[in-house]
Amino acid sequence: MRDKTFAEELAHLDEPVKGLDTSNVVSLSLWRESQRVTPNSFIRSTLFSTTQSKDRQWLNQEIIYCEKGLTVKFTGQQLNQEDLALWETLVRWAHHHSLGMECTFAVSSLLTELGLSVGEKEREELHSGVMRLIACSVKFLYKKNFYFGSPVHKMMKDEVTDYYTVELNEKFIQLYEKNKWAVIFCDG
Repeated sequence: MRDKTFAEELAHLDEPVKGLDTSNVVSLSLWRESQRVTPNSFIRSTLFSTTQSKDRQWLNQEIIYCEKGLTVKFTGQQLNQEDLALWETLVRWAHHHSLGMECTFAVSSLLTELGLSVGEKEREELHSGVMRLIACSVKFLYKKNFYFGSPVHKMMKDEVTDYYTVELNEKFIQLYEKNKWAVIFCDG
């Protein structure tokens, strides 16, 4: 059995997202709670680069991947491994919810999960990371179809309770379908 190419993995992105049927809630409880996972397509496309935070660049329609009829273009401040860790944590925490639903969690819990202290500097860095995930645009061009959007649709922060409410982009979540993700092994 051969692995699918990146283009084959993303080919379904031009299909419309089906409306949520409340009688049949769809969630992503595909992996163990303790596992850190990421879509194979994120690993292959360099969407989350190894660039140091201080060296991030602003990209405009930059091609970050091209293979067999598929082109991935990126616009925004370059994402890196810190942004990937944030994204993976958000997905792991949201994967018990129905796709398209919002989930809520404490800012301090998110910082702790990311291995950061809960100081003001770390809160500002977290806010910047969330803003990058909202502000960037990833464009998948496959044959004559294209999809573009950001990994996170929206996020709200309640300053009184210190809780975030997040809604992840359903199209990006679809990249976690069966056999399209890998477990990432890391210390900690």
